[in-house]
Amino acid sequence: MYKTIIIIVLLFSMGQVRAAKTPSISVENIKTLHAIQIIEAVAKDLNYPLDKFDRTNKTLITKFFEWNSFTVLNHARLKFEANGDQVVITMIERQYKSTEGWTNSVTNLSKKNIKKYLGVFANKMTAIAKSDELTKQALANSVLIRQFKPEIEQDGVRIKFVNAKVNQQGTDFEIPNIVIELLITNLKDDTIRLLNPMVNNGIASFNEARTEIRFRDYDIFIAPGEKGTLYLYMISDKKLLEELTPDFGLLYRNMKGVSVIVKNYNMVIPYENPNN
Repeated sequence: MYKTIIIIVLLFSMGQVRAAKTPSISVENIKTLHAIQIIEAVAKDLNYPLDKFDRTNKTLITKFFEWNSFTVLNHARLKFEANGDQVVITMIERQYKSTEGWTNSVTNLSKKNIKKYLGVFANKMTAIAKSDELTKQALANSVLIRQFKPEIEQDGVRIKFVNAKVNQQGTDFEIPNIVIELLITNLKDDTIRLLNPMVNNGIASFNEARTEIRFRDYDIFIAPGEKGTLYLYMISDKKLLEELTPDFGLLYRNMKGVSVIVKNYNMVIPYENPNN
């Protein structure tokens, strides 16, 4: 009889191991273009620190989070995979704390905890995706995928991105293959100096468009209240031309020597500002 009981217990334990499922929820109607930013916004709201981000495969993984179940400490991560306007949320690396350290869980996650850790996340994602205003906020506040801003005002300088064009004839250092046009307004009470503006092996000119960039680099001075057009001529590598979403940085200094860098991200090329 004793042996029979032992066999029954062993068979039950083995069945639990085989029956343990990886908790997973699919969230529909989440535009893949916005998915990462929406996930990031919900993770911040629910206090899930993010650990790994694969931009190419649109995958996010949180750091470990913990909870108690019947006085036993558990931990796990959440994994998010975005594809085809759908996000699959999976709880991975689910373990419990034993005398030997962290051990893989052999029982299914309770329905209560599936709802608490996956369902709540899914519901908040859906709420953001259904709201244009909440989606806009998620895009604007994203750190993982910085949003391009058509106009930036920072430290008394306003920069409007007018357009960015690809010159298919640009094949050497004399002919740029990307030209970016910016409208700059100095709102400060003193002159600012753009410090030898150079972007991706190119140079700049102020209020004078050029077809070649074979001229000496120089600092550009913009007087108080002055407005003008800055042309940035870029010689980009093949990878940049394929991606066509470069980051942007412009350094200037006031006459007191204080330096400021204006940054913009993920600029789509070609680009045309709709408010020109």
